[in-house]
Amino acid sequence: MEDKQYKYTYHVEETSQDTRNYTIESDVQLTHDEIVDCLGNVSINNEKNSFVGEDGIKTTFEDTDWGDDSQIDISGDEIKEAKEDYEVIDDEQ
Repeated sequence: MEDKQYKYTYHVEETSQDTRNYTIESDVQLTHDEIVDCLGNVSINNEKNSFVGEDGIKTTFEDTDWGDDSQIDISGDEIKEAKEDYEVIDDEQ
């Protein structure tokens, strides 16, 4: 089956302010880089997932605080202007 060729293509990037919360437990003091490395060891698919490395450092993904102010950037082909289906009220009259 041949792939359909579309006339328009849009690339959409949605960005929001989400905050992921972790707990890292260690018997030794950690550097900034060691802490950042720990974050990549634990799965964020489920809350309270934990990972204990060979070094005994335990990293737990606690949860995500989801942002509510997403920003959308659309690029690619020209976007069609929407018809306005409402009346504009001029407050200066």
